[in-house]
Amino acid sequence: MQNGTTLITKLKAISGSGSRGLMAQRVRPNESYVLDRLSQALEEGWIRPYFQPVQRTLTGRICGMEALARWDDPTYGLLSPAAFVPVLERRNLIWRMDLKIVSQVAHLLGTLLAEDRPVVPVSVNLSRIDFHACDMLEKIDGVLQREGVPRVLLNIELTESALADDEVILRESARFRKRGYELWLDDFGSGYSSLNTLKDTHFDVLKIDMEFLREFDSMPQSRVIISSIVNMAKYLHIGTLCEGVETEEQRNFLLSVGCEQLQGYLISKPRPLEGVIHDLQSGSIELETSNVLGYYTRIGKVNTLAANPLQLEDAYDPLSIGHSGSLCIIELQQGDAHVLFESQVFANLLAMMGVMDKESLENLLNDPDDRVGREALNIMRTSARTDLVETAQLVVGEREYAFSIRHIVSQQRSSAFAVSASDITDTARLKGPIRTRTVTNYLMLLFEQIDIFDLDSDTATYIYRSTSNFPHHFKGRTPQAVLRDIGARFVHPLDKERFGDFTDLSTIDGRLDRAKGRHLSDAFRILERETGRYAWKTFTFAPAHNVGHRFLVFTARPTNQEVVSHVSKPGELVSSRLLWDTLVRDAPLGLFWKDAERRFIGASQEFLDFYGFESEDAVVGKTDEDMGWHPDPGPFERDEEAIITRGARTRNVAGTCMVNGEVHHIRASKMPLISNGTIKGLVGYFIDLDSDTLKLSGERSLLLGARGSTKLTGAAAAYQDAWRHDQIPFALIVMSIDSVADFNLTFGPVLLDHLVKKVGSCVAQVVDVHGAWDQIGRGKFCVLVQCANKEQADRVAAQLRQAVASISQVDGIQVSVRCTTGIARSQESDDLEQMERIADRRLREAISDRVVTTRGLSREDVIRRMTVLGSYFDAVRLVDPSVYKASSPNSVSSMGVSSDCFDIWGQDRCCKDCVSQRAVDTGAIQQKYMAHDGKRYLVRAFPVVVDDKSCAIEVMVQLPEGE
Repeated sequence: MQNGTTLITKLKAISGSGSRGLMAQRVRPNESYVLDRLSQALEEGWIRPYFQPVQRTLTGRICGMEALARWDDPTYGLLSPAAFVPVLERRNLIWRMDLKIVSQVAHLLGTLLAEDRPVVPVSVNLSRIDFHACDMLEKIDGVLQREGVPRVLLNIELTESALADDEVILRESARFRKRGYELWLDDFGSGYSSLNTLKDTHFDVLKIDMEFLREFDSMPQSRVIISSIVNMAKYLHIGTLCEGVETEEQRNFLLSVGCEQLQGYLISKPRPLEGVIHDLQSGSIELETSNVLGYYTRIGKVNTLAANPLQLEDAYDPLSIGHSGSLCIIELQQGDAHVLFESQVFANLLAMMGVMDKESLENLLNDPDDRVGREALNIMRTSARTDLVETAQLVVGEREYAFSIRHIVSQQRSSAFAVSASDITDTARLKGPIRTRTVTNYLMLLFEQIDIFDLDSDTATYIYRSTSNFPHHFKGRTPQAVLRDIGARFVHPLDKERFGDFTDLSTIDGRLDRAKGRHLSDAFRILERETGRYAWKTFTFAPAHNVGHRFLVFTARPTNQEVVSHVSKPGELVSSRLLWDTLVRDAPLGLFWKDAERRFIGASQEFLDFYGFESEDAVVGKTDEDMGWHPDPGPFERDEEAIITRGARTRNVAGTCMVNGEVHHIRASKMPLISNGTIKGLVGYFIDLDSDTLKLSGERSLLLGARGSTKLTGAAAAYQDAWRHDQIPFALIVMSIDSVADFNLTFGPVLLDHLVKKVGSCVAQVVDVHGAWDQIGRGKFCVLVQCANKEQADRVAAQLRQAVASISQVDGIQVSVRCTTGIARSQESDDLEQMERIADRRLREAISDRVVTTRGLSREDVIRRMTVLGSYFDAVRLVDPSVYKASSPNSVSSMGVSSDCFDIWGQDRCCKDCVSQRAVDTGAIQQKYMAHDGKRYLVRAFPVVVDDKSCAIEVMVQLPEGE
């Protein structure tokens, strides 16, 4: 291994390759030429980035770029990096060039963002010298903040050799990751200490050294080594990128082993920006949109080499290396299926079924008339909802196959699934007395469901499902419980009573004795979970006897129209679905219904999920007192007695209940069930006030009132009383995650929700037992804490901001998170709503102060900052007080005609004491209050210099009444 590594190192030295390298050999300038002209080269743009695209293996789209330093000299032409990089490193000047490349990349990204054009992350190379020469992290951070570029769009590449035995670089690289940058290890495998490097430092991506691919054809060991690296990286939750890809054979191999990203001349050589733009315009490369970055990164974490690839968070299994199993990754985009990945084993199994290639598989899945394809999509959607592995069997000819499907990730209207398949023809899978292969094949072709009920031992055995419509796991439940569950969850409300009579096992023997043909059959409307519609199914009980035991074979199959025409009534299906089933199945209400004795006779799925019940069996026949979930059941009992005896109705009655040992605050509404003038029971629903759904329902939430935070209401009243009666001061802190909308656009709502939960954990750690807190909007939190003075309140707010800033990863995705706070103290107002308004106003002011921090701005800078401010304030505009003109962000962008700045206030001349003029004159932030149409506004002005002209950015917010 040492000799091999030495050879690679020598080859690189000879060729001048590496993370910055060009292979071409040219006449080189001497060292003094490079040193003498470095400043000029940096100032005049001789040194600039060339961009080499990074391709996502699964999609073929460009998911990133690498910026490589190039020196285009007016005398020598395009210099090889070998002509100037070693010189600059020896003289400790390389940091100037690297920082210049970062600045040029950041400016390009900032311009594209301001123009709302697509961008992908760009990786830049840093030298080990950079970390010793200056605080590179702070310098790069400053560049990105100045250009308005999020850290997630800049990746930091380091080589193995840069990290070797250098504590400074190890420490500084860890700072980069903690700050929110992705850290990439370049040329992995080229050094002597690759594994030690992984042990000592956490990386987000390994770039596999291109030398492994150079020996790809002549040395089969290269394939084994690459497979092992990818497999190991998956278990370490590290992404992989292979450099030097030059042939389709190499790309196909890397796809088969699960390498996530590719780079090399097959995709594109490094090119100047204008060359990349030409490739994009010509369609030879296609950019991945930024909002799917987290989505495809999550898909890439599936280990195609694992023994069980459906176990998404698998434990390390060395036996899996090189043994790619039966795996297919399918993506549903707006309902259409696309195959992203297919292992050879999976392809061979499909070929045995007559599906010869990916295109045939996609056609099968997208054909609405193909029963197998339609059912496969239904199972995928079920897995997306349950987040469990869903299974089904299929008989083709004389062979029987088992399929397992697991949801990987969803993003907007796209979802990805891992699918595995196996041939189980030779596996004795049927339990009980029926094992004949011919009978098995016949039954599986004919029926969607087969179960066996042992009436003597009162046990149920699952045999077969070709659909996701029925339960797959019985977990020791009795036959009657299984049938009751099917009736409650899947049978049409108008058929429930008839289905209950048909499946009543206490009368089954007598009915079988009277039945012709010794079996019982009837048709019922069954909910197809994925479509939300009802379809007629014929259910059959057939007796079977073996060794003195009484068995029932219970089956379900589709019903033809003639069989059901005598019971179907026009309009029933539509009205039932709209008025009943949608509520029971999908509404976010804890819906329940009881008999005249206040015993439960049914409940919605939301109700069962809320209490953690698998089926209605847990509550049917019991009262609230039997369940013991109300700390004080008296008020609920009195309300329900009034409903049942007098026909009373209750609405939004506040109460509490116990769920898994925690108190939940609810509001319940109930009404009588009346049939033929007689009260038969009651129906009701409740809303969980502590649920995330209600917390996220509005960006602005008062502490008091029905829509307010129940967790904070009691605490706020206690703090208020303590201040009013005992003069114990407290503070109200409002905290907002910066750029929530941008995060949602880049990573999607699922990752945003996970980020918000992480931020909530940070708030909980800071507040601990010393105060109260809650989430009051999407990305917005409120904290109540006792603080003797302003300094203590500021310290708590700073701790909150620091805790949130420490978040560097969400679901394995590198992120950079900042938050802003606003504070109000009880010494300023003892009215809670007034305190919240004060804190919220200060939050907005702090956001505006942070966004506008530089006086010398380009037009693109102005547009970018005004766009950010527009998401927080009622109005934003750029004002030139010397000519009394104002421009909106759109007119600034388009160089459109501006309007008189005083028009907005309904005036025909400039304002007295113009706030923008004051800002320009003083060079400091100014503010004033304005009134118009009976409303009051706070106006703040920030001095800026745009295109050498003194202007001000004005922001306005309407003030609540009384402030």
